[in-house]
Amino acid sequence: MKRTAIALVLAAAVSAAATEAHAQGFGRSIAVSGDQVLVGEPKFGQSPGTVYVYERSGGEWTEVAALQSPDGQGAFGWGLAADGDQLLVTSANVRRGGGGQVYPFTRSGDAWAPSGQLDFAEVPEGATTGLGAALNGDVALVTVGSPRGQSAWQVRVFRRGADGWAAGETLAAPEAGGRSFFGSAFAFRDGRVFIGDPAQDENGGA
Repeated sequence: MKRTAIALVLAAAVSAAATEAHAQGFGRSIAVSGDQVLVGEPKFGQSPGTVYVYERSGGEWTEVAALQSPDGQGAFGWGLAADGDQLLVTSANVRRGGGGQVYPFTRSGDAWAPSGQLDFAEVPEGATTGLGAALNGDVALVTVGSPRGQSAWQVRVFRRGADGWAAGETLAAPEAGGRSFFGSAFAFRDGRVFIGDPAQDENGGA
């Protein structure tokens, strides 16, 4: 059902947004939250970027909101991860390298509102924050690394409590002896998380 909704919203929305979003990365990321589909348009760092929110009404998908970066950070919408009424939006300016940020949003009714940001300590020099993100309940995973793989990627773990999101452990590939894209993909299942790294095993993947 989710795949069907995504396909429908893209078919309906891309044609409507194409003139405004031409070459701006519309559709770089997609997330589903209940009856809403969210589509990222990071604009590849040329301007802050936007996340569009769509709902279906009368058989048509309609834009009902447009989320903006709370602080004007570029490439907003590079990555999206949603679970229930929680949303993560990443700003990962991969063209310039370095920097980046991840913004939590909380849904109340049909509206999304910023709920702070994640704090990253001791990010490796030249690394970009928010290359990937995943969300499962009160646990968030965020990929940090060099877009071109000059240094091994890592995954930062955050947990949500009464005072917001707090940083936890840092995960790395078990055999990251050289080039690593650990955190390229995520999947949660039965209390476990599976993390992909296509550069492992001499680019055979793991």
